[in-house]
Amino acid sequence: MKTKLFSLLLLLAFNVISQDKEVLLAQYKAEVLKQASAYPINIDERNILRNIYIKGNTHTLEVQVIDRFQADIRAEEKGNIEKQLRNTLGVLYCKDGTNESIPRTLGLNVEYKYLDKDLKLFHSIVFSQDNCDHATATAKKIEEEVRTELQIKELNLAGTGQVTVCRDSRYNGSITVFYTNEIEKRAVVYAADEYVVNTVALSLNKIQITQFSEQLLSAEIKAKESPNLEYINLGEYKAQIGSVIFLGQKGFLRGYFKSNTSVDSVILSIDAKKINHCLDQIEPFL
Repeated sequence: MKTKLFSLLLLLAFNVISQDKEVLLAQYKAEVLKQASAYPINIDERNILRNIYIKGNTHTLEVQVIDRFQADIRAEEKGNIEKQLRNTLGVLYCKDGTNESIPRTLGLNVEYKYLDKDLKLFHSIVFSQDNCDHATATAKKIEEEVRTELQIKELNLAGTGQVTVCRDSRYNGSITVFYTNEIEKRAVVYAADEYVVNTVALSLNKIQITQFSEQLLSAEIKAKESPNLEYINLGEYKAQIGSVIFLGQKGFLRGYFKSNTSVDSVILSIDAKKINHCLDQIEPFL
């Protein structure tokens, strides 16, 4: 299915930054209503732009396929439509200073609804500030991962030391994951209380990372499945110089970290997916 991409060609003659947004929003809605009177319009021989309207905080554009039912439209085609829109109009929606970003600056989402010949909805694509924030966060995350990889490679060439991969701060302490090659190449999960008085380290090799990650994720799943239990013991993982008992409390996972070489102990909430993601970045270097 060939579908042309329709931009929000509401060429409003005003500066979004310099005027009151309530006034601009009213003007925007009026322009949408005015343009809607001209619809439907043909896109090509198989598709029409049926309607545009604003409902709540969403500006919707309805595209209708006039010669097929939803059952005739494959998932691959829907995926291609979404990919095209997100890579073109979605990018412009998130970029300040474009016509497509005007709805976002006025607090509006933009939705493209795709209807079949029977006017049944078969696909919907929404652009929102949340989408933009997620895309920015993802780009930043990838950038940080590349930076970590380069730092570890540089350390291995330069000598011995440590590279901090990530740090998860909690109200009563923190969990830091770092790479070290000082004695041998290892990943270290380092738990510390708020004032770094009590500290516990779990030193992991390549095989231990897999074992720890699997047990950690399993414990988190079990904790979430038991939201009514005040306390549930979900097992213990013992490493080289420390250990951690996994505890479920009201659906959340906590870890009771204990040192094997001192009396230090720390109890902290644990985000299993975050820690495992950090360990995944270290594992290829062990």
